[in-house]
Order: sequence, then structure tokens, then C-alpha cells
Amino acid sequence: MGHFAIRGLVMDNSTQGYFFSENGFISLGGGMWRQTATPAQVKEMRKHLRNGLELGGLGIGVLLDYMTEAVTESELSMIFETAAKYDTPVYLHVRRGMPGDPTGLDEVIALAEAHKVATLICHITHSAMGGIGVWLSKIDAANARGARITTETLSYLAGGTSIAADVFVNRDWRTIFDIDYEDVQWVPTGEWLDEERFLRYQREFPTSSINHHYVKEEWLLEALKWPGMMVSTDALPAFDLEVKTNPNIAGTYAHFLGRYVRDLEVMPLMDGLRRVTLLPAQWLSQASSAFDKKGRIQVGADADLVIFDPTIIAAKAEYGDPYQPSVGILHVLVAGRPVVVNGAQVEGRYPGKHLLAR
Repeated sequence: MGHFAIRGLVMDNSTQGYFFSENGFISLGGGMWRQTATPAQVKEMRKHLRNGLELGGLGIGVLLDYMTEAVTESELSMIFETAAKYDTPVYLHVRRGMPGDPTGLDEVIALAEAHKVATLICHITHSAMGGIGVWLSKIDAANARGARITTETLSYLAGGTSIAADVFVNRDWRTIFDIDYEDVQWVPTGEWLDEERFLRYQREFPTSSINHHYVKEEWLLEALKWPGMMVSTDALPAFDLEVKTNPNIAGTYAHFLGRYVRDLEVMPLMDGLRRVTLLPAQWLSQASSAFDKKGRIQVGADADLVIFDPTIIAAKAEYGDPYQPSVGILHVLVAGRPVVVNGAQVEGRYPGKHLLAR
């Protein structure tokens, strides 16, 4: 259940069901991103969240960093209270502070412990930056006290988001990310920006996206040493090959297995596979028993299989050219049916199904 979408419905009468559309990012204007909610509006949000969870939602997603000044402590507490009632996870992009500042993480840890809610911190490396060690130690300490908190990282270093995101419109993003205009790419063309073009594109193309290059590989390497660290794609969609996005969409796992597992030997292959299969399935099992049959190869498990060559697997997706297929992935089966054969997609075959809480 996307809290942002419910907030938009309640505050702006918006019916946008996802963060993206066929044209790119949705508009990030309107009261839902900027204004605090009234007690009556928070109550209305609770009703919609509960309805969605009862219909099978796998948890509650919260884009807190995109509405940093808008969401009050009482609204955020309501979200955790609702998740606790259904014993379902919260997935949360924490409020971003200055580089390395863990204040946003501290806020979430306190709520996760108070309400005993399983909580996933979204792409921690991109939020913690140089403070990644401190952030992970705080999560370890909370879990030692009985909390259920985990996290994930992206395998590509640049951040990818809307040019009109809150941090780029209302905050000192150059200080927050420790970069400047020249470190930002406009996704539609892949061009590197300067101040004039950044501000013009932000004004004329507010639904377009950018890649901002600020994450250092040493931060990612430190994150990957954490035994429970999962690797994620950031859930980017593809509507049209002409509407470009971040290379996470096509290269995440091949890049992780090729560069970090094989080439840099950050971890053994089986551990690397655990980070992208079993760990996510075990986490999602808290929301649905359907995931008890995912992320593992054994009798009775769902036949969702990727057959790859670990000696050559590598991503070809790049910034500005995000849809290039990876090399070394030979076959893919979903529910036992081949959807990729000898590296080529089987057109018109889509056996995947939505999984709901039950």
C-alpha cells in the first residue's frame, strides 16, 4: 500500500496509483507533497490503509524523504500503528539530513521498536552516504533489543529520481549530496547539466528524471559486508523504450553478481545469490505465506528459475542507455514456463501473477 497515493487521494483527490506514468514521474506538486494533514485527513488515510491491507497489501510503503516537511509525527505514528494491527511490514525512505546524519533513521527505529513493526529501510547506502557504518550499527543495536529491522542497497551508484523531488526544489541539495550541477545527468538525453539547464528543465519538464552521481563505491562495499544486506532494483518501471530511466531497471543483479561477487570477491557466489533471492523471500513471508515457496530451489517450491553463467554474467545497462540486456543470463523460467530461452525473451508469454497477503 503506497502511503503517498492514499495521501494524494485524501488531500488532493488524486487517483495516481503509482509513482510513475507512461510519461515518466508523476507531478510532485500539490498539497500531498508539501502540506501537513489535518487530524481528520490522517483518520481518512488510516481507513484507506486498512482497506488496502485487508484486500491483500503486502505492507505499507512510505516516501518520507519526498514529503519531508509535510508528514508529522502523528501521521507517521498512525502508519506504524496500522501496520502493527495487521502485523505487516513498513517499507520506508527515511527523511534525509546532511551527509551521514542518522536523525531520520533514529526516528524510524524508535517507531519500529515502539510498535513492534517489521521495518525495511530503503536503499540505505544512498541515504546514509559516508555514515553507512554508523547507520548499520544502529540497526544492529535495535535488532539486539528485539526489533525487526532490515535494509537493502542498490548496486548502481547514482541516485535516480524526479527533477522536481522535494530535495531538489525546497532544500539545499548540493550540500546534502555533496555535489554540484555538473554531477547531475538529465535522463531523457543523458546529458550532463549546468545550473541554467537544470533550472530550465526543472521548470519546463517537472515530470522528467535525473541521475545524480554522489554515492562512493567504498560506501557500497561497506554496506555489502553487512550479512543481511539485500540488493534491490528500486522498482523502476518500463513503459516505453523511448522513456529512459536509471539502469537499475535492467542491470541490477547482473551488475551485482558480476562486479561485486565475481570480480571484487566481496562475498561467495552462494551468499550473493542469497542476498537477491532467499533473503527477500524470507522477509516478504512476514506478509504472505506465498513467499515460503519463493527464493529457493527445493521440492514444492515455485519453479521461478534463472540459469546464468557466473563466469561471464555482467550488466550492459548504462546511464543514458538503461534497457540493454545483461550478458550471461541464458534461460529464465517463471512458474515453470520458459520466458527467456538462449538469452532471448519469449514474446507474449507472461505467466507471472500478483502475490497478495493471505
